[in-house]
Amino acid sequence: MPTVNPAFRDPISEARTQGAHRPLALLATMTAEGRREIASILGVDLALAHGDRFGEAWLLIATPVKGLQARSEGVIRAMIPLAGPRNWWEILLVAGNRIGLDPYPGLSEADVERMHFERVATLVADELDHSEHAELEAISLGVPAFRDALARLGLPEVGRLFVLAAIYRIARVAGGLVEVDPSARTVAFLRRELDRGGILPSISRSLRLVQHHVPVIAAAWGAMIPVRVALPSGSWPSHVALAAIFLHAAVEDGQEEVDQLRQ
Repeated sequence: MPTVNPAFRDPISEARTQGAHRPLALLATMTAEGRREIASILGVDLALAHGDRFGEAWLLIATPVKGLQARSEGVIRAMIPLAGPRNWWEILLVAGNRIGLDPYPGLSEADVERMHFERVATLVADELDHSEHAELEAISLGVPAFRDALARLGLPEVGRLFVLAAIYRIARVAGGLVEVDPSARTVAFLRRELDRGGILPSISRSLRLVQHHVPVIAAAWGAMIPVRVALPSGSWPSHVALAAIFLHAAVEDGQEEVDQLRQ
């Protein structure tokens, strides 16, 4: 684990040295609100970065005790100074092992990020009762453009449920909506948000909606702690942060693909 406050280092150089350039780049391209929400989930203080996006991203990765590197450390490894901080592959591997994944060493980091996201989504989906599954299916059918946008991201059904479950919880507390039925309220919320997107095609607006709402989606996931599986104590924040990073990266890639098709 770092022994010097990471805010006083060169984030890009440190990330390259420690094999953590990919998460640094992904977190730096996330909105400031997204980084703040992940910081809140992890318990990381971003104040020392003074609003610098790379500084904030590095704090999320390298802050002692609370950062993603430190949260992937076992007690024994943390006591061995020469072990050094974990690289991104090791962070993903440890997180995956904690929820029953055993990634093949030849897989790319992006592949393991997706595997982790899908496994976390499955843990949450398994906690949903039959009525909530039905509500989420009704929402998916009620806003086909949003459903198609999630499909374009290559998310399996369980991944789409994971995102919709968060949106469902967000919409239930959204102001300015008169619908009482939870699924109708969520459909109205999505349609209202999509209407704010202007004249861009519906899939593009849907992707931008997800991109904009990554912070509140992550916050909703943070409260959806699985109880039917034995997770290591305090590990859920890391799983949520990694899931949010994956979703952000997937939306960035999906939006780029849509933009190219529109040219």
